[in-house]
Amino acid sequence: IRYIIKPYEGRIGETLIKWYRDLYLDEKASKKEKKFRKCVESTKILKRHCTVIALASNEDNLFDIFDTKELYFRYNRIRELYVVGLAANYESALELLQTMLCDMMDKEQSFSPRLFFARDKFD
Repeated sequence: IRYIIKPYEGRIGETLIKWYRDLYLDEKASKKEKKFRKCVESTKILKRHCTVIALASNEDNLFDIFDTKELYFRYNRIRELYVVGLAANYESALELLQTMLCDMMDKEQSFSPRLFFARDKFD
């Protein structure tokens, strides 16, 4: 039996990043938004890291919160990433997430994050 191994034809190193139109930023990220976006989009290992709040990669969770260092792993480079917020560190990301959910409750009067952060609201 002969096996033919085809090379992977995916987007290795090219994460498809979609940004929420009303991107949530903490205090530090709002001052240097371009640098924080570059931190997420970069394929090179940078000294600067930030924390990303994205739509969940599975249906059991609402959001993924992770450091940009995790984007250097191959399995994170071949998936679509819907970024909702950027923060300088994990603690400020949790505060930012709380702000996001409070804003959603004020606008929607219900708790439906999947509808509020619909994928058609991303660029």
